[in-house]
Amino acid sequence: MKIGVVGNGSMGRRRIAHSQMYGYTDITGWDIRADRRKDVGGRFGIRTAPSQEAFEGSSFDALFICVPPAEHYYYMKLAVNKGWNFMVENPVWHSTKGLDALQKEVGKKNLVANVSCNVRFLKATQRIKELVRENAIGPILSGIAEVGEYLPDWHPYEPYIDYYPSKKEMGGGLDAICDLDWLVDIFGDIQKMNCVYGKKSSLEINTYDIIDFILEFKSGPQIVLHTDMLQTPYGRATKLISENGVIVWDYKAAIVKYYDRRSGKWTEFDESGEKVDFENDITTTWAEQMYVDDSFHFFKCLKGEAKPLNTIESNSRLLKQLLEAIDYA
Repeated sequence: MKIGVVGNGSMGRRRIAHSQMYGYTDITGWDIRADRRKDVGGRFGIRTAPSQEAFEGSSFDALFICVPPAEHYYYMKLAVNKGWNFMVENPVWHSTKGLDALQKEVGKKNLVANVSCNVRFLKATQRIKELVRENAIGPILSGIAEVGEYLPDWHPYEPYIDYYPSKKEMGGGLDAICDLDWLVDIFGDIQKMNCVYGKKSSLEINTYDIIDFILEFKSGPQIVLHTDMLQTPYGRATKLISENGVIVWDYKAAIVKYYDRRSGKWTEFDESGEKVDFENDITTTWAEQMYVDDSFHFFKCLKGEAKPLNTIESNSRLLKQLLEAIDYA
C-alpha cells in the first residue's frame, strides 16, 4: 500500500503516524513548506517529494488530504483523475460547487472517498448515541452543546493569522461542521438551521469567532449548538433533555452520565480509555484515540472491510445548510 500525505502540519503528521501504526511503510509526504517536509522526513523516516510536480506524478493507492479546506477540491479532483482512494479532512470543501459531479466520478471509478469524522469516534459520542438509540431516558426533545477554544491556543507554535481558521479565503470559519456532524450522526438530518454569528473579539481574523445555532432535527429534537474561538481553557459540554431526565457529557472529566427521573438515579460512564502514546509531539491525551480510529476506519474501507461513514455527498449536504445559515461570501 502506497500512501501519500499532502499537507504536513498537525493533521498530516497524525495521518502519517496512524499509517505507520497500521503497518504501512511506503509513505510520501508533501507540503509547500520546506521546514515541514524536513520535519516529517526526520520524525517519521518517510520520503518527501522534492516538488509538487514530483508528488503529483507519483503513484499512490491512497491519499490523505490535510491542506486548508480551500485546497481540498484541487486534491480530491487530482485523486479521482489519478484513480487514488482518498481521505479528506472535514469540511470537504468551503463550497459545494462541483461536489455532486465529483461524487459521481468517485462512484464510476469505484474509489473510496472518505471525509474525516473524528468526533464520531470519541467514546463519549458513541456512548451518547447508544443511550439515545436505546431510549435510556425516553425521546430526546431538547439539548445544549458547546465547544470553544481561544484561536491562538489551537496551534501555539505558529502565528494564528497564518492558520486557516482565521481566513475565509483559506476555507476557515466552518469548523462547527465537525460538531454538526456528530449530532447528525445521532439524530439524523437537520430540518431547520438558524444562526446568530459575529466577530466580537480583537482577533485579527475575517471569519466569525462566535456562531450560535438553533437546530431542529427531522426526528424531533431542538438543540442549541454554541461554538466560539474565544474560550480559555478549551471548553466542551453537552446536555440532552427528555421528559424523564438528562444525558450529560463532561468532556474534561471524560464522563457521560444520565439521570432518570423515574428511578431517581444517576448512571455514570468513564469514557477516558487509554492514552495514545505518540513520540512525535502530537498531543497525548485520551481524546487522541478518536483521530487514530478515524484513520483506521479509512484503512478498513481500503481493505473492503467497512464503508465510509461520511461521504462527499453527506458532508456536502450538511455543508450546504451551514453555508446558507451564515454569511460566508
